[in-house]
Amino acid sequence: MPPKKEPEISNLKWFWNKVRHGLILQGLRNRLSRIGLEFRPYYWVLEGSIDCAIPEISGNISEYSIEFLGREDIKIIGQKARGYTIEMLFDHLEKGKQCIGLKHKGEVAAFMWLDFEECNFTPGFIRLKENEVYLFSMYTMEKYRGKNIAPYLRYKSYELLRKSGKDTFYSISEYFNYSTIKFKSKLKARHLKLILYIEFFKRFRRSFTLRRY
Repeated sequence: MPPKKEPEISNLKWFWNKVRHGLILQGLRNRLSRIGLEFRPYYWVLEGSIDCAIPEISGNISEYSIEFLGREDIKIIGQKARGYTIEMLFDHLEKGKQCIGLKHKGEVAAFMWLDFEECNFTPGFIRLKENEVYLFSMYTMEKYRGKNIAPYLRYKSYELLRKSGKDTFYSISEYFNYSTIKFKSKLKARHLKLILYIEFFKRFRRSFTLRRY
């Protein structure tokens, strides 16, 4: 029997989750984009500070392991995680991106993606150097939220990547996504630029650097 998809949530619960995690403006921005009005402020972020202490997570740390995920794990993720499809995730693999996951007793508790060639964020495409990695699409499974899982997985990914010769880690933090900004701040991530991307009805497209740090 295939794993159950995480249950759909009501509009009221969706709204409360957005408020609780500081995502209400992000949610409104997403809804505007559906009618062709795209206003996307975001930070270009440098991660991987060597001064950062390893984050602590709730529970027995010995029950967790970190590893690169293969097709079978990816298939399960596509069946369980909201907002993802198996086809989308397999497409990432076929394009050379890698998925790294934190497992709890063999079950994927959280995962994130790595791109070694480019920053594939549509408004801000950037070709990467040999020592650089773009980190994206961090996701914590519902039952594991509130345990500080995301910062821990991120920190351990830095360790693995440094062993393979990668030492510069970039990511995107959308301006209104306060939960993402908060978890990266625990890792002493540094904002490099604040950029505003504007798109009207898929015709007018512009990016503006609002601030450099």
